[in-house]
Amino acid sequence: MDKSFHPLLSDSLIRQSVAYYDEHGNYHQRALAHYYYSVFFRDTNCQPEMLHELLLADFNLSKTHDERLKSMIDYYIGQVYFNNGLYDKALPFFTNALKCAEDINDTIVYIEVVEELSAVQTYMGEIGLAKNNLRIAENLSRQIKYDQGLAISYLYLSRLYRRNGEYSQALDYARKSFFVDTEVSKHLRTYFMGLTMHLNGMNDSAKVYLNQALCHDYYIDSDCYALLADIYKEEGNLALSVKYEKLFSEYIDSLNNAKIDVSVSEVEHEYILMSNRERQLRTYIVIGVSILVCISVLVFLFLWWRKQKNIRVKWLS
Repeated sequence: MDKSFHPLLSDSLIRQSVAYYDEHGNYHQRALAHYYYSVFFRDTNCQPEMLHELLLADFNLSKTHDERLKSMIDYYIGQVYFNNGLYDKALPFFTNALKCAEDINDTIVYIEVVEELSAVQTYMGEIGLAKNNLRIAENLSRQIKYDQGLAISYLYLSRLYRRNGEYSQALDYARKSFFVDTEVSKHLRTYFMGLTMHLNGMNDSAKVYLNQALCHDYYIDSDCYALLADIYKEEGNLALSVKYEKLFSEYIDSLNNAKIDVSVSEVEHEYILMSNRERQLRTYIVIGVSILVCISVLVFLFLWWRKQKNIRVKWLS
């Protein structure tokens, strides 16, 4: 976003800044530049490009020190992996981000990371750990009166109970999340209201909330359309069911998740190659320096030997 908090439509300006810092900046400046470039791709939902910039930021930051920036980079790398269903890859980045948040003693960052870590644990079937982390996030949010953290804690608890088949409790926490006074994730919280109401047999109310949740977000809208298609199919309204099924299919085609997965793998491969090149360069430098030292020692020994030989020759003569 620009200074007026309007989403940027082009990366032309920030791309020039990143190129400048790549050429003239130090490692910390390069890390910051690539991190901010990743924010542009996050806002435009270009996840492979976002991951690419985050990995470059992480690569440059590894040569300097900034715990706060490190926590943010790891947090968003974890989110990219989580959004693409790569939970085993997301877990270590959220864990690292949590440690950084503890080190810098930032409660808000800690809450947000704990919530995302619990989401990964939920999808990996570690329900007990996820529930415990969400209780921690909920209590901390209450203590510091952080409404955004409280809303997300309730939302993720709703998802946890839903995935565990406890639909009544899922609806209770969806309601709690929905009525927290914050604009954060408003459409997602509205979608959860519709989803949990549907699971509890309240289809009329579910349809109202699902239509309210539509917000031109590919992920939320596609889920809303899929659920509306199922509801109308259950009610025997095939015309509306087909309509929403078609809208759902169009959104899924736009998301093109398979391509995202492939692109993420390509970005990782590029990052590994870059890291290997860096290690190879360091190895060559060490070898080169070692050779120069050995040559210098040999030259010194030769000169010393020749000097000693000349001294002996003079002494004998």
